[in-house]
Amino acid sequence: MISSNTRRKVVAIQTEEHRRAVIVATQVDLLEPLLVAAGFEVVGSAPLAVNGEQLVRGLRPDLVVVENDLVGETGFESIPHLREASPTTHVLL
Repeated sequence: MISSNTRRKVVAIQTEEHRRAVIVATQVDLLEPLLVAAGFEVVGSAPLAVNGEQLVRGLRPDLVVVENDLVGETGFESIPHLREASPTTHVLL
């Protein structure tokens, strides 16, 4: 039991958090400046869903932005694979 006379010291530690993003799209040059302006560090990009899945699995970014009109597998079709590769990563289509 903690008495009312007990003092507690609370220490707040301020850390600089960098949110990391991966882009799976053919138009990376259009999306990257938007993500950077929003405070993200773009740590990788890929033009195909299969390459994007490999990047996401290895890098575990906070966000992956996926273009729907990809060659082969569409962005929508790639969402389950991306979530499997990194369950905590948010996916933006």
